[in-house]
Amino acid sequence: MKTDVFWWRGFTPLSDQPLESDLEVDFLVVGAGFTGLNAALTLREHGSVAVVDTVAPGFGASGRNGGFCCVGGVGYDPASARQKYGEAVGQSIQQYLFDAIDHVDGLIAHESSIKHSNDGERMMVMSAIEHRHYQQAALVPPYRYIDAVHLKDQGYRLNGVLGVLHLDKGFAIQPYAYVRHLYQRCLDAGVDCYYPETIEHLTSLANHGVQAELSSGRKVKARKVLLACNGYGELSALKGRRIPVLSNIIATQPIDDSRWQSQGWTQCNMVYDDRHLLHYFRRLPDGRLLFGGRGGLIDTSRGLALRAARLQRFAKQYFPDLGDIEIDTAWGGWVTLRPNLNPYLGPLDAEGHLWCSMGYHGNGVAAGSYSGHQVAKAMLALPNQIPSPFKQHGPKLPLPRLRPVYLSGIYAALHAIDWWQHR
Repeated sequence: MKTDVFWWRGFTPLSDQPLESDLEVDFLVVGAGFTGLNAALTLREHGSVAVVDTVAPGFGASGRNGGFCCVGGVGYDPASARQKYGEAVGQSIQQYLFDAIDHVDGLIAHESSIKHSNDGERMMVMSAIEHRHYQQAALVPPYRYIDAVHLKDQGYRLNGVLGVLHLDKGFAIQPYAYVRHLYQRCLDAGVDCYYPETIEHLTSLANHGVQAELSSGRKVKARKVLLACNGYGELSALKGRRIPVLSNIIATQPIDDSRWQSQGWTQCNMVYDDRHLLHYFRRLPDGRLLFGGRGGLIDTSRGLALRAARLQRFAKQYFPDLGDIEIDTAWGGWVTLRPNLNPYLGPLDAEGHLWCSMGYHGNGVAAGSYSGHQVAKAMLALPNQIPSPFKQHGPKLPLPRLRPVYLSGIYAALHAIDWWQHR
């Protein structure tokens, strides 16, 4: 089993672009992923912009995810936002997440090599409790629920499915190709990108700005700084405000069409199950099965091998008629949860010089991209569409160093709940 990121195959690695002298710009963006590059494009329309990344554009979660450009970014069912926050605020959250998909669609409209499918997302309901819930729920369009008895001819037969929650919005992409596209657009727009460069310290300046000290010894002064590194980096300004967790993916060897036909799975749409520690999967254009899931505390090669084996077991359970599912490669990356289950887009200081956008709960393709654009508008004091719950810090996590302990307890509880509901 290989351990390279499947999406990176076929791309020439980016050459290092270190910062060679001190710099002064209007805006500094930390993190060259979906959020940072989208923010840089918007900020560039109003001043000079520099982007720094610890490794290279797309090295983090933006280049490692499953490529699901779908409704998400919050730690709860987006369809329930109205019940959680009331009609007006709930509608604003749902519309924001829909608009996020349209935002990405507009960015890649003429890039056929990036988009893999255009047929929305499906949640496979396997728990009898969830099945009864969705049968009785008053779903708001464009959500709809279909009982499994009606799925036989629709091309996605899965072992153990009781029903499917449909949302005909969203599409699957090659995420690293999208990052490289954004990076090139930034360069074309005159954004300066420097990597590998790590921020060691941020200091507020008396003349209303921020100075960033880099590991190379260089310094960058900016009127405003945006932290867009999500689950990566150890900046003190983010301590206790996020919970980085591992997400892991396997990609199989190519599976011939006759085996897919035997399984009754002919679609390439984005799919996930109804577990709390969910699995997400899709058929890739070359016939491979991509299968991912949450879990893990420490990013080690041994831990990755164990998590890959677990994902392989679930893949065989869900797709028994595919026969032997052979892993080609497995990889992982850090996604970010937030204590209040919402992203945070806003300032980190009273002066409004230091900003951040983070916490997409493992669904950052659309939400992270659009949030970069929207937080940049907020930094510029321009009208924006950020829902009010996304502007709230929420509680800080006490004793952040104990995150592995917290997660161990959370994982154990969620595993128990999933076992009970799917027994």
